Amino acid sequence: MRFQSYLSASTNLEDPVDNDSSDVDSSVDKGFYTNFIFQQLGPDSQYDQLREQYFGDLTLDYVDNNTTDVDSSIGKGTHSGFPNQQSSPDSVYDTLTEEKNMGIVLSVEELAIDLSTVSTSNTAALTEASNTSQVVPFATRYVPTAGGTMDNHESTLIDISISGSTVTASRDEADSKQVNTSIYCVEFDSSINVYSGTFSIASGSATGTANIGATISQTKGFLVFYYQASGTGDNHPDNAVRGYFSSTTQMTFSREGTTGSISGHWWVVEDPGSNFDVDAVDVTVTGASNTGSFGAVDMSRSVPWT
Repeated sequence: MRFQSYLSASTNLEDPVDNDSSDVDSSVDKGFYTNFIFQQLGPDSQYDQLREQYFGDLTLDYVDNNTTDVDSSIGKGTHSGFPNQQSSPDSVYDTLTEEKNMGIVLSVEELAIDLSTVSTSNTAALTEASNTSQVVPFATRYVPTAGGTMDNHESTLIDISISGSTVTASRDEADSKQVNTSIYCVEFDSSINVYSGTFSIASGSATGTANIGATISQTKGFLVFYYQASGTGDNHPDNAVRGYFSSTTQMTFSREGTTGSISGHWWVVEDPGSNFDVDAVDVTVTGASNTGSFGAVDMSRSVPWT
């Protein structure tokens, strides 16, 4: 390639587009040039350029890579159409963000809350959950020692409640019975709706209701509740309570008897997306056992809850 100078006193110069002293691509004589419009004008201190072209390997930088993998799933993330890159330099930038895909459960913590033979309540603290309003307790209980009045439901029915980071197990009376509880506290992601509140059934009544505070889909939500009894004695129909959605905004809690009162706490978990579905099944047992049916599900991914 030759350059002709506009200055008559200058000598002609010859400079290849690609030469060995500036060879960044290790490939001789590869480069690019324009039509040298500035060489066709002047002299005016405006110059054309000859640049060697880089022919190295292409480098791909994914939104998610192994060195910054927060979700343990390669290649998942989000990006925009990069509108800020399409405008002039203004210190406003586009971002590539890896998706922190942890699923719908953020934490699970097991708490053991024991009520001694003289205690009507006891507490334990949550330490794992970052948002306790999204925590739902799943509890079981057992009586390790005999004592007190036989079939006294007021001492064995345990209510569970959560206030801030404090989980409380309570009952109406101790009656010389020790009751141990095991509570799995599950923290759901904010994409899952969690509602909570209290309910009661007054003495002389067989039912009580509670408003959810929102309209839910009954095929996408389920109910968890616990309660304690007062003045109900040893009669099972007065103490056995079932809870169910009586509408998309309300729950009903019912029993067969009307003696004594019931008070408790409830949680409703609803998935507004496509993470899980809920099938409600009513089963009436008049003998030793009975069955109910529900739609086709993947049993390896299904959990019964009563």
